[in-house]
Amino acid sequence: MEFILQLLLPFLIGAIVIPLLKKAKLWLEERRAANRKELIKDSSGLYDWLIEYYKRNNNYEQLYTCKIGGSSTEIPFLTNEKWQYCVPISESEDFIYKFIEEEDSLNYEIDKKLIQKRILLGQKIFNQPAIYLDHVDESQKIPKLILKQCDYYQLITSLIKLEEETYKVFKKNRFKRVHIRENNIFSNEIAKSVKKAPFSTGCAVVFALNIDGDYEIITHTRSHEVSCFGGYIAALPNFGLAPEIGGTKKSKRQENLLFYNILKEILEEMFGYEELIDMMNIRKANPYWFFSELIQGSELYEAFKDGRLSIECLGFGFDTLNANCVLSILAKLDDITLSKKIKKTIKTNFEVMYEQGDLDVYFNSIDSPQLKRWLDEKKFVASSAFAISKALERFKDFNRPEVLYNVRKGKKATPSINEQNRPNETK
Repeated sequence: MEFILQLLLPFLIGAIVIPLLKKAKLWLEERRAANRKELIKDSSGLYDWLIEYYKRNNNYEQLYTCKIGGSSTEIPFLTNEKWQYCVPISESEDFIYKFIEEEDSLNYEIDKKLIQKRILLGQKIFNQPAIYLDHVDESQKIPKLILKQCDYYQLITSLIKLEEETYKVFKKNRFKRVHIRENNIFSNEIAKSVKKAPFSTGCAVVFALNIDGDYEIITHTRSHEVSCFGGYIAALPNFGLAPEIGGTKKSKRQENLLFYNILKEILEEMFGYEELIDMMNIRKANPYWFFSELIQGSELYEAFKDGRLSIECLGFGFDTLNANCVLSILAKLDDITLSKKIKKTIKTNFEVMYEQGDLDVYFNSIDSPQLKRWLDEKKFVASSAFAISKALERFKDFNRPEVLYNVRKGKKATPSINEQNRPNETK
């Protein structure tokens, strides 16, 4: 009998114990994911903790005063007046950044265990070339972001470490023992300086569609599959900068890295081109192929070239939750026909919340009281609140006839960029 039990023991373990262990592990992972979602849902509490932290450390005046729809409130976003401006973005000029393409010697260790924990929570994290902020050069009238290249795993490691430190003290309502925060996002002075850890540089794009003379901006609820800000409301698109994939120095057209990324991310996040990165890896000979070969890409590119689409940078600052440097971008489409087409055919990717058969994508008039409510309820990603506030401020500068452009009537686009805003600076 004992001999038989010894023979059956491995089979019993395989049939009973191992499945039970797998179920227990799955339950634990689901529990962790649920706990994290509940913690993130308390956006109001986290906002308050971050603002209180900067109050206690005498940096409250460096937080941005966000103004939307009559509300005026400080948000957890570091910036200053010099970092807020209005610069038109063209195909080739790069007044506001300098990208150092050479191989970087950044020696920042990737924490694969930390990344794997996030993947087990259901977040989609892929390693690929990424861009981080080295420092801010303020020697010119328009501050210049000095950008370098690293691996995305390095960026996400630093981001997760800062977030985990923040959530740990937030849960206990403590404000001490936040060494990562102190070393990277304590103040504007610290945030703009060279640091040991890499943090992303990204864009919050306020995409404004002209719907019969009334501008509507596109926002969305972030999916919990993204690496940060799951459950928060953000501008669409909302992304970190990435280097151009492929091409040689001779084949490249010296595109503005911002323009390249903005158009690429609009296609990826608003038209469902999740495979765009894979397609770009295959078609490395021409990194700009999607400008002409994808229907939406060619339509937007042509609109940009003839003035129906204007793109401006309205400044930058630092999101205090994860220390990312974020540029406020206003993309204003004056073509009514194309605007309606985009609104009707929008198809988002995994970054947008999808619950009960509905995508959480919103089209709100620039005068909509919903934008004010989201600000008051602290539902916005802080960088998106900054971007929307700057965009609404910019709209006050525009002449707004009832119809700016209509393809069918063949009218000419009303200029939307004041050339006097162009900085007197050479590269």
